[in-house]
Amino acid sequence: MSKLNISVTDHLYDVTAHFTKVIEFGISLQDLLSDPGKMPPEGARIDFEFEGKILGSKINGTLKGTDYIYMRPDGYSRLHIHAVATTDDGKNISLFGDGISTPSDNPDIFNLKENVTFLTADPAYTWINQLQIWAQGRVELSKGEINVSGYSA
Repeated sequence: MSKLNISVTDHLYDVTAHFTKVIEFGISLQDLLSDPGKMPPEGARIDFEFEGKILGSKINGTLKGTDYIYMRPDGYSRLHIHAVATTDDGKNISLFGDGISTPSDNPDIFNLKENVTFLTADPAYTWINQLQIWAQGRVELSKGEINVSGYSA
């Protein structure tokens, strides 16, 4: 069996964002964090709306979107992110990401591993359409803060 060798080549951006709204579906995030035993057997859906900054050597601006998270009973969560990056020169770029969050030793902090793609028809930014991006970072729930770095693979 051959080994898959993925090389991360270019640091593209850093994102620092904060939750602007948390939407819960039948169970509160606070209940899930304070007592993991309250997790329903089918898991839980929590939507996190967020806003922040995206900063890199070729893309800078704001980022606004929603992560439609499915929290699994085993402590991991599936990420499903839709956002809009608005560059400093006023161009909109669509972002889609999926991936997983994994628990850390601190129950308030989750590690993020994401696959990200961007899409725009603006000629100044179409270079980003062809990239497959690997992003990693963390979310600190008590602060409502997300920090992620994206790299082309």
